[in-house]
Amino acid sequence: MNRIIQHVEEYLDKIFSIRLKGITDLDATASVLAEDSKELSRKILQTIIDEMNV
Repeated sequence: MNRIIQHVEEYLDKIFSIRLKGITDLDATASVLAEDSKELSRKILQTIIDEMNV
């Protein structure tokens, strides 16, 4: 469970980092967030699978 929380925290840090930089290219920002969301989902699912196999 701690690994899932860590993955979510990393994702949120990326979102806040993008907002703080004031990126104005919304298409590029949306693309980055979409990829990060996919990566977050993959990490969470892998963590759940790993925990079930223990």
